[in-house]
Amino acid sequence: MIDIPLIFIHNGNQSYLQYAIHHAYSFNPDGKIYLLGDLSNSDIKRVEHHFSETFLKSAKAFEEVYEHMSPNSYEFELRCFQRWFIINEFVVSARPTPSLFTPKTTVSL
Repeated sequence: MIDIPLIFIHNGNQSYLQYAIHHAYSFNPDGKIYLLGDLSNSDIKRVEHHFSETFLKSAKAFEEVYEHMSPNSYEFELRCFQRWFIINEFVVSARPTPSLFTPKTTVSL
């Protein structure tokens, strides 16, 4: 098995989140699993939980200049972009490893 740290970013505690975490652990039992989330998912087992709101500085700065041009909703598209700023701030502060993988919670490994 390859020991690859995984970083999930997710707000809420929908049933598929538990499945995604379980599946990630099954695929990568020796790798660290980080969850950048909120209070509702702070007690999930097998993850190192961090509150995503801790890493919002650059995401908020991006929101100030974001120009919406998508047929999708403003909130949806903004969040798609902001997740990368949040992940970047986490990685810069935590320095988990030189390589990592950031799957979406709606994708199975």
